[in-house]
Amino acid sequence: MWFPLEFIVDDKGQVTPTLSAPEVIDTKGIERSWRTPNLELQTEQYLIISLSSTGVLLQPKNAEETLDKEILLAFNLPNNEHVVISAKPVRVTSNGVAAKIEKICEGEDAMRQYLFDIHKHHHAKLYEEENISTDLI
Repeated sequence: MWFPLEFIVDDKGQVTPTLSAPEVIDTKGIERSWRTPNLELQTEQYLIISLSSTGVLLQPKNAEETLDKEILLAFNLPNNEHVVISAKPVRVTSNGVAAKIEKICEGEDAMRQYLFDIHKHHHAKLYEEENISTDLI
């Protein structure tokens, strides 16, 4: 995991460091962002099957959808937070179209928090006290 650190300056000029929800990295095999399993988020033209902080797996609703251009996806997470991302298709698989997120236009913190919460839900044992290491790398 890595934790985004933000420095917030209040109206008196006081700087406060703030940690945001972490990004979960899957270290089995190649290191990559952890992906949600079995997701079914609806956009106007796609069904989002899987989501990570760096990519999406899509099923086009229309068979004629062109996959050679950047796609703008607007959707609500199951917790009703609104997210807008720009993604570029990189390959077609038997499960759908894999696309790399180029930019998170809206809802970046909400999406990272949602992914972290889902990871905690699916892997609760990892978050038990005896499994948490505070060693710094």
